[in-house]
Amino acid sequence: TLEESIDNLVSRQHLRELYMMGNPSQMDWDPGFKDYVIHRLPQLESLDGTHITKSMRIVAAQAYPRLELELKQKAAECRVRKAAEAEQEAAE
Repeated sequence: TLEESIDNLVSRQHLRELYMMGNPSQMDWDPGFKDYVIHRLPQLESLDGTHITKSMRIVAAQAYPRLELELKQKAAECRVRKAAEAEQEAAE
């Protein structure tokens, strides 16, 4: 999941630039994706080639509680969809 992927990067204190363009999570969860990443990885200076400003960090911090709930909902929906697809494939 996106949450697990970001969790693996949190401890990378020297991580300054991150490119996530084309990541399926980014395409499925715009605009929340960038704010979520900016808040979870405070050591980043640049995301997808864009300098992270102080105001971007403030907006991300304010949106984070809502984004965390959205992410959990999206993950649950994805699990249900994949289970239905697997069930349908098994029936064929």
